[in-house]
Amino acid sequence: MKTAVRIEKKAHFGDRELRRAVIAPEVSEVEDWAYAACPRLAEVWIPLGCRLSNKAFQDSGALERVFLYETEDKAVNASPELLALSLLSWPSYTAEALEAAADEARFLSWFDDRLKLYLAEADDADYTSFPAGGEEDYDDELLGRGRHIRARRERKAKMCFERLLAKPEAAGEEFAGYLKRYDPDIPFALIRGAGDRRAVYEKLYFKHCRHSHAQLQTLLDCAGDDAELRALIMKELGESSVLDLLEI
Repeated sequence: MKTAVRIEKKAHFGDRELRRAVIAPEVSEVEDWAYAACPRLAEVWIPLGCRLSNKAFQDSGALERVFLYETEDKAVNASPELLALSLLSWPSYTAEALEAAADEARFLSWFDDRLKLYLAEADDADYTSFPAGGEEDYDDELLGRGRHIRARRERKAKMCFERLLAKPEAAGEEFAGYLKRYDPDIPFALIRGAGDRRAVYEKLYFKHCRHSHAQLQTLLDCAGDDAELRALIMKELGESSVLDLLEI
């Protein structure tokens, strides 16, 4: 009988240099916090059938891609970005996510169901308040709640972006519509921070998600000092909008 191999609790906890992890095919279980608090961990390969703790990647928010594999470095899942977001955003559903991820159609259906529920949740959900002792504490409470809401909105928007990129023809208008719910500042913040995915985020926004009723100046204000994004807005909105802005 083959001996079970585990990656033990906190095996790589807090590893600030770890960027990519390939879990060996003989590993059957990854325990609590094995890859938690790894600020640069971006990519993980997991063998099919490996059990993953709900807390395995806790506070490793840089995780971008999670691959399932049968043979080393040959992924079986078609949406590694969505799987990574699932494990970070819905850790209590880790087992379901891994089970569904091996089949693209099944995984996208599962992801869509979870995402619709997630988008319906209040933006301050899961926020932990603390007793205010005075005016200064009250101000800190407001700032903390504001940061939580902002981070949650950006996470929701990123999930919509990535879902549309995975298979836009099967995503409908619901996820594109979510990106128009708030000020353009939310998707623009994601575009600015998208790294090597910036170009596809830009294309997706202007094709499916643009705030069509927003004034040109509003979009430019949300773009801030990002010259590339400002130029793209001017280009996409057309000459007539630019002339209106200049009052010519």
